[in-house]
Amino acid sequence: MLQQSIVMSALILSSKKFILSIQRRIRETYFQGDSILITEQLSAENRSELTSQFGVIIELDHYFSHPATELLQRLTDNGVLPAIETVIAFSEGDILRAAHIREILDIPGQRFDQAILFRDKILMKQHAARYGVVTAMPQEEIFRDIAQWAASEFIWSTETEELTSCMQN
Repeated sequence: MLQQSIVMSALILSSKKFILSIQRRIRETYFQGDSILITEQLSAENRSELTSQFGVIIELDHYFSHPATELLQRLTDNGVLPAIETVIAFSEGDILRAAHIREILDIPGQRFDQAILFRDKILMKQHAARYGVVTAMPQEEIFRDIAQWAASEFIWSTETEELTSCMQN
């Protein structure tokens, strides 16, 4: 019995601006037709330029608004989901989606709980502080200062359920 061999592929998440900013010769070296690109809507010229480097190109309106689960559905619809062996995110906006996809597909690489530390600076500082790294301002001070400022500047009205400024003109 012959089994159909599946070519293992890299899933690339990238805005069109970034992927097109990579020199063509570099794209041709590293993306040799078996990679899968999920990106924004492309012009016919841009699509033609990228077609030789990517086996599948999935174009999305409102690129950054699609969650990882929807991207996985698009990959399933295109029949390429089983071939993915690595997920690469080129922009900061794709870091969490890439991590989520890796977790769902059990692909090696950065996980969501690690990736969130790159995207959420408060969590990053809290994590660093647990290991003795001094950050610019400890988080407890920030929250205390905000609470004190809010208490002195605003009044919550239980009657109207509105927050109003203490400073009246």
